[in-house]
Amino acid sequence: MHYTRDLNVLRLGHVLLTVEDTRRTHDFYTGVLGFRLSDWVCIDDNVRLCFLRCNARHHTMAFAPCMPGKIPRLQHVMLEVDSLDDVMRSYHFLRIHKAPIGMGPGRHINCQTVHVYVQTPGGFAVEFGWGHRRLDDATHQPVVYPPGSPVDVWGGDIQSSEFELG
Repeated sequence: MHYTRDLNVLRLGHVLLTVEDTRRTHDFYTGVLGFRLSDWVCIDDNVRLCFLRCNARHHTMAFAPCMPGKIPRLQHVMLEVDSLDDVMRSYHFLRIHKAPIGMGPGRHINCQTVHVYVQTPGGFAVEFGWGHRRLDDATHQPVVYPPGSPVDVWGGDIQSSEFELG
């Protein structure tokens, strides 16, 4: 049997950019553009990742500091898919085709998205994600996840040497 992959992409979910200063970027997007803070995820003792929203999605923009010696760039785009099956079919399709899987399958600690990332030849990744949390502005309180918080609650890690978080 020849394996095929039907994929139902619902929408562009979010974009993650690397920046020189996540605090300054947060202040601009919240103070000037009106985005709302969902949370910060600290990978080490410095604030690492900033997650902002302009609608009910947990985040529509995310920011990570640049790796040392690197310049700001597009790190990844997330395509929100219709089902968990879409994520898993994508994972197996990528694996069969020996694509450079960046991370996944896994589930993020803050937005609860089940994900798989693939590194593209353009130097950024594409994330296929499902189950992205929605927030209510009237009740949501921003969270600061402490240093050591996992990016993947299932224990996954970066799998491709081409994949850089920042």
